[in-house]
Amino acid sequence: MPVMFEAESLLDGHRMAGLVPATTADSARLAPGEDWRGLDDVALATEVYEVSHFGHFVSRRGEVTTVKSLATGRRYEMMVTGLRLVRCSDLTPVELADLGHATRQSFDLGFGQALGARRAWLVHLLPVAASAHSH
Repeated sequence: MPVMFEAESLLDGHRMAGLVPATTADSARLAPGEDWRGLDDVALATEVYEVSHFGHFVSRRGEVTTVKSLATGRRYEMMVTGLRLVRCSDLTPVELADLGHATRQSFDLGFGQALGARRAWLVHLLPVAASAHSH
């Protein structure tokens, strides 16, 4: 899953998040074995099991994926711990912090202003080395 993130400092073993813009070609399953639902059939704030991103790749809770830093280009192995459909303009302070931003203004200076009120998949991640030690 090609998630990119801005917050290099979050790679200290703590939970972090990235945003993948949602498209009308996306579909999601709420639980393993359930039918796929189109983007318009998934309510905002719904936690899903897996997402097919515009039919090209699938991200799934529990999978290990490579994440690329926007700041350095370095790649990291991360475990997907959560997938939720959000509206970028409605992100909470906790979600903004998970994305590496202390304030809405900080987010808007990055990608936030460009994303506006678009829907996106908020992908929570945990570095693989840290996830091996989590209980």
